[in-house]
Amino acid sequence: MTLCNHTTHDIPVDALLKVLADPCRRTVFSYLRTKDTDSATLDELAGYVQNNVEAITSHHQAQIGLVHQHLPALADHRLIEYDTRSQTIRYRGSTASEALLKVTA
Repeated sequence: MTLCNHTTHDIPVDALLKVLADPCRRTVFSYLRTKDTDSATLDELAGYVQNNVEAITSHHQAQIGLVHQHLPALADHRLIEYDTRSQTIRYRGSTASEALLKVTA
C-alpha cells in the first residue's frame, strides 16, 4: 500500500464513476495506490499499462494515451498530480475513490 495520506476532497460520485470507468485509468489508479511509494515515472507507468490493459499494444501507445487523455483526466479530478516537466505522477487518492475501487475489485 502506498505511503501517501489520502486526501478527503469531495468528488461528485458521477464524476468519479465517469473518470474511473475507463480500464486504463483504473489500471493507472490501482497501480499507484498499491505501490510502496506514492509516485511513478511516465515510462514506468506506460510499461505497466501496456502489460495490463488488453487494448494497449505498445509502450508508445500507452505513453501517448496517458499523456494526452488519462493522466489529465485523473489530475483534473485531483486523484493524481502529474508534473509534465519531470514526467512524474504522484498518487493523491480520495476516500471516495478508495471505497469505489474496493467495491469494484
